[in-house]
Amino acid sequence: MKRSIRDGVLRVVTAALVCAVALSVTVSTLTARRNVLDAREDQLQGTVSILGTQITAFIEENRRTVLAWRTGDGVYRFTEGERSSAISQQISRELLELRTLFPQFRTIHVLGTDGIVRASADVELIGELDLSDREYVRIAVQGTSNASDVAISRVTGEPFFAIAVPLVDQTAIVQGVLMVTVDLPSFNRRFVNTIHVGETGYAYLARRDGLVFSHPRDDLAMVLNVAEHPWGEAMMEGGREGILRYRFEGVPRIAAWARSETTGWLLVVTVEEADILAGLPVLVTRSVVAGVLVSAIAALILWYFLRRSLSGIGTVCQAIGDIAQGEADLTQRISYRSTDEIGDLVTTFNAFLQGQSDLITAIKTSAGETVEHRQSMERSATETAGTTDHIARTAAAVRADMTAMEHQIRDSEQRARVIHEGTEALAGEIHQQAEAVEQSTAAIEQMMASLRSVARIVQEKQEAAAQLYRQAGENETQLTTTSAQIGEVVDLVGKIGSITQVIGQLTAQTNLLAMNAAIEAAHAGDAGAGFAVVAEEIRNLASNSGASSREIRTLVKEIIARVETAGASTTRSVEAFRQLYEEID
Repeated sequence: MKRSIRDGVLRVVTAALVCAVALSVTVSTLTARRNVLDAREDQLQGTVSILGTQITAFIEENRRTVLAWRTGDGVYRFTEGERSSAISQQISRELLELRTLFPQFRTIHVLGTDGIVRASADVELIGELDLSDREYVRIAVQGTSNASDVAISRVTGEPFFAIAVPLVDQTAIVQGVLMVTVDLPSFNRRFVNTIHVGETGYAYLARRDGLVFSHPRDDLAMVLNVAEHPWGEAMMEGGREGILRYRFEGVPRIAAWARSETTGWLLVVTVEEADILAGLPVLVTRSVVAGVLVSAIAALILWYFLRRSLSGIGTVCQAIGDIAQGEADLTQRISYRSTDEIGDLVTTFNAFLQGQSDLITAIKTSAGETVEHRQSMERSATETAGTTDHIARTAAAVRADMTAMEHQIRDSEQRARVIHEGTEALAGEIHQQAEAVEQSTAAIEQMMASLRSVARIVQEKQEAAAQLYRQAGENETQLTTTSAQIGEVVDLVGKIGSITQVIGQLTAQTNLLAMNAAIEAAHAGDAGAGFAVVAEEIRNLASNSGASSREIRTLVKEIIARVETAGASTTRSVEAFRQLYEEID
């Protein structure tokens, strides 16, 4: 059965298209699944990032609000040291009004540095509630405003977190703490319960130790601790943020988490993996249908073009058969005009036929030329035989000449050996003379080097002597100047001694005047009591001045003695340098 090339090509191409469609559908499915997961992971990460930003902004805004309350009249007076009950009542009224204006705050307290409530919107807690063991209170007492972790209230038993700021007076000393507790249910309604991702996604918050305090499911709030689960440990130890796949209550989930820089809380947004992939089957079905339609259209287009392209093959085969079954007329040509591959094949085959025709013609021409060459070679062989005899005779004559030349060469070799021996003897004598000349040259060069070294040393010594001469002159001048300055210092110190003598005289006179004033004050009785005190202070001052004057005189004498010793030493040094200078000169 004859098989059509077109049908075979169509079958191969159709199978390739089917495989390509299957591969494309598989790749599209995996790519779509990956893209869906990546898109939802980006959404989760963006949501948790926005949640963290909102919580940080909320805490910072309320911290600034509480800081602004410090300028209230009652709080300001408390900060500046007033601790009366009236001030406490005034502050409590102000705090009650503030809680009405800011319903997100459950309680507002003013604490002393000992942590005890001094004023509060809940007046029954004044003097009764001690919060000195709370970490946020200790941090505020140290002068730093902060937001606390979530804790359980001792009054209501409900979870809360607090914002505490220090109350600092004008001397920068902490006098107390102004704090608020945030209502956690309203906080959750504002930030956590409003987050929904897909059908099963939600957000929750955990403390620094991993205890979940905000969760859409009330049965998990203040009960679930993520640190007790491997996936929770990965979140707690994984840095600032990340993406995590895990199973919770047997359900695969994907979570984005981040760590709040302000509070250290763990912020988590999570959704079931099945919820993310819910729309994937529809995408896969659409991909399969699209692939099948594209394959069918491609097969039809390919069939059309193959049928059109291969239609000329039959014509070409028939023409080749006519040439092969006939008398092998190589002058025939296939007539087919086309610009495709079939047209190229026909053109090439016609060129092949033309080449074969030209080859046969060349073979016929070469056969005739071969006959002529054979006849010419027969004539050349006859001539070669005569030439060979002549060459033989010439070779015999050449051998005789070579024998005579060999004898001449042996004689020349003996003469050359004698000349070589004489040359070697002459070379030995010349080598000895060269060695003697080299030894003489080396000795002369060594002597010249020694002379240059001696000249260099003499030059260096002359320069050193000149330098020493200049230095001796400079030192003599400096010592002479120093000696003159020491003489001036001796004169100035002598003047200081004279001044101390004057101070001593003034001290004696002041002491005498103080005694006279004391006597007059005694005569005046009670009216002169204040003047007696002044006179006593003046006498004490005069006594201290006298003692200081005597110490100064002692020190001045010692300084004069040492300066005179230094002047004598300088004078001797000047004389020594003058002698040295004269000797060098």
